Amino acid sequence: MKVTMIGTLPPIKGISAYCSELINSLSDELHIEFFSFKKLYPEFLYPGGEIEDKTSTVRFKTNKNLRIRKTLTHYIPLSWLWVGITANGDIIHVHWWTTFLTPVYLIILLISKLRKRKVVITAHNILPHETCKT
Repeated sequence: MKVTMIGTLPPIKGISAYCSELINSLSDELHIEFFSFKKLYPEFLYPGGEIEDKTSTVRFKTNKNLRIRKTLTHYIPLSWLWVGITANGDIIHVHWWTTFLTPVYLIILLISKLRKRKVVITAHNILPHETCKT
């Protein structure tokens, strides 16, 4: 079985650590194709300071079952179409963690469903974990 996952990997912040550990573990048993974001959005629009984690120590296993493609860019819709068309997994598994990515994922998942792929969505951070300072 081949699974295509879509999310983020280091050095981009977000759910990178989770996705990294998941694909390192699953690639021992399954063929994993992972589409990561090359760029989410311009640095000056990022509300949390820096978008990249300069201290990330995540390492990926050398594994013939793992293929990582850093091709997605939030502000380039052609990259969304390309991922939807070229995703080869029997299952498309997206990791959603912010409403900002909804248009990206909707296009990719629409194309995936038209291609008769099964879809799994993991929703991260449904409840906010930061405190609001007012």
